[in-house]
Amino acid sequence: GIKFELGDILLDPKLAAGNFFGPDIKVKFRTDDTIVSISYIRRSKSQKTCKIKEVYLEDKKILPQEGRYSIARQALDKKEHAIKVFLE
Repeated sequence: GIKFELGDILLDPKLAAGNFFGPDIKVKFRTDDTIVSISYIRRSKSQKTCKIKEVYLEDKKILPQEGRYSIARQALDKKEHAIKVFLE
């Protein structure tokens, strides 16, 4: 569920309840000179495929653009960033 488009990070998880062994799934990677940590946090007990409810870059809420959640490369201006993706 993590894709790149012209340096931007696109979030499109295809996670189901069976993918979770705890309350979240964490992924860490490097892009350019920045370390990015993404936490997928499941809030629903549904067995269906999880959908994005909210996304935060640090404490800033990211709004969907044309129905897609993306983080612009320019927003990753520090050495390390945390992204939280709340799923339902």
